Amino acid sequence: MAYLFGGFGAILFVACILVFIAWKPLGDPPAVANLALAIVLAFVWVAQAAFSFWQDFSSSRVMASITGMLPDKCIVLREGQQIQIDGTEVVPGDMLRITIGNRLPADVRFVEVSPDARFDRSILTGETAPLLGSVSSTDDNYLETACIGLAGTHCVSGSAWGLVVETGDRTVFGRIAKLTSAPKAGLTPLQKEILIFVGIIVCLMLTMVCLLSPPLEADMLTNNRLSSSSVSGLAGSVRSTPTGSQYLSSSSTVSVSPWLSSPRVFRLPSQQV
Repeated sequence: MAYLFGGFGAILFVACILVFIAWKPLGDPPAVANLALAIVLAFVWVAQAAFSFWQDFSSSRVMASITGMLPDKCIVLREGQQIQIDGTEVVPGDMLRITIGNRLPADVRFVEVSPDARFDRSILTGETAPLLGSVSSTDDNYLETACIGLAGTHCVSGSAWGLVVETGDRTVFGRIAKLTSAPKAGLTPLQKEILIFVGIIVCLMLTMVCLLSPPLEADMLTNNRLSSSSVSGLAGSVRSTPTGSQYLSSSSTVSVSPWLSSPRVFRLPSQQV
């Protein structure tokens, strides 16, 4: 329901209902153009909700795939022996063996690296060039220093030994995944800005309805003027929203086309060339 009535969805829904009312029972006789306008509004309302749902669904699939980026098996040094264990069984203090092609299951501090050891950190930092591993600290930033291997990154060349310092949700990789998957409490700053923007648009819409709709008269209910004036005001107001501007501009043109083609419209006489 949040996708249907969030943001401009509620505005489009109310406008759709009012245009349907303008078609029937206010329309006498019912105008087909009003029905077409209501259908367009309903389509835009459902389409924007479906688009928002697809965006969130795609994002959730990407975040769900993060758990598959950690290795299933790894080699650690315990009690003087190299043993193969599951990546989830690594604990702080383990000495991790890293070779070319391995993906790190935890954050490690390098204690021994080969001269050609390089690590791809693009999944976390966006840096496309592999970082040369080192046993010495090269930067105060934990994400940039060459002596730290981050969980989720992988070795593209060389080999190394690393002391496990953080595992699970305490790693940089785990904290990012936890933040993105944690339930949201209250409105985010972006949602607050959108809510303020929607409020401003609603005020502008009400102003446009008051300006575009003529004063009520006694004969409006009998000569279909109330229906046409209501649709004109709604079309002008919904056109001010980013979601419905393109559709309402075209549908409004279709609505006034029969009136422009009627004999009551003054036309300039054609000139002979």
